[in-house]
Amino acid sequence: MFKKFHWLTVIMVTLIFSLTFVNIGEVPAASIIMKIAYPFGATPDHPHYYVADHIKKSIVELTKGAVEVQLYPQSQLGGDRETIEGVINGTIEMNWPASAPIALAVPEIGVLDLPYIFKDAEHAFRVLDGKPGKILGDKCLAKGIRIGGWGLSGFRHVMTTKKAINNLEDIKGLKIRVMEAPVFIEMLKAWGAVPTPIAWTEVYMALSQGVVDGQETVINAAMDQKHLEPIRYIALTYDSITIRPIIISEKWWKTLPPVIKDAVSKATNDATLMMRNKILEFEEKTVELAKSKYKVTFTKPDLKPWREATRAIYPKFDKLVGGREIIDAVLSVD
Repeated sequence: MFKKFHWLTVIMVTLIFSLTFVNIGEVPAASIIMKIAYPFGATPDHPHYYVADHIKKSIVELTKGAVEVQLYPQSQLGGDRETIEGVINGTIEMNWPASAPIALAVPEIGVLDLPYIFKDAEHAFRVLDGKPGKILGDKCLAKGIRIGGWGLSGFRHVMTTKKAINNLEDIKGLKIRVMEAPVFIEMLKAWGAVPTPIAWTEVYMALSQGVVDGQETVINAAMDQKHLEPIRYIALTYDSITIRPIIISEKWWKTLPPVIKDAVSKATNDATLMMRNKILEFEEKTVELAKSKYKVTFTKPDLKPWREATRAIYPKFDKLVGGREIIDAVLSVD
């Protein structure tokens, strides 16, 4: 009886295993279209170029050409808000937007943008790869957004066109561009600045024409979009880390054969680690390049007053991010 059961099991496992490979061979070449939209990284001088290139090559190789991967860098298919909607609706298959615009559809993810919520990048990874990341991933999935991995863009800082920021008092009254997200708007208010939400694709013009006095963003992203041409000063505020999850359209995902899902999962898992490593490597290089090429002056304000001012806004977002429990869950991760 045992021997019969044993051989039956072997036969079934072998059959399933072989069918898996038959399935990948049965999918016609380039029969599945995968559009990947992202806001920058069209050339090798930006780390996100390598992420996109890696995903494309991996998926094509793993699926033996069954998936045709189309890359759309530099916001060709719209800004973060538009491409997130595309992922939800199934018109865009993959994207890695900043987490803040995702909060418009999944409010709980706004916890990742609370100022100074992370101690450093490694702490952020422990949070995202642990229980808080699982909770947020489930919330996103319920809205049609599958998390393929938690990547990042880097630390965010305050950049200005005419005035150096040496302390918290220096930012008061300045019009600073922020993302269209409540957390960032409240953060700038807490600092005494005038938050001015502007779409990413319109920031260069706003800085150049003096519509705003500066912006709060990541250095490598600002450099990629030539924002450092009008920017003259960068205050290293380290107020948050822009998390860029690789998001996959759940509507599209449900149409895929299991072997294609496996290929997409492997490619995005590998790309997430690459994004983390590339961004952190690039962080120091961009600071030096901003100094040498763009002649940007850097300041290092005492961050204690900045942290204290922003902690006061946390209670405003307790309900918005799904309760104080998720904030405490993040803060409790060592």
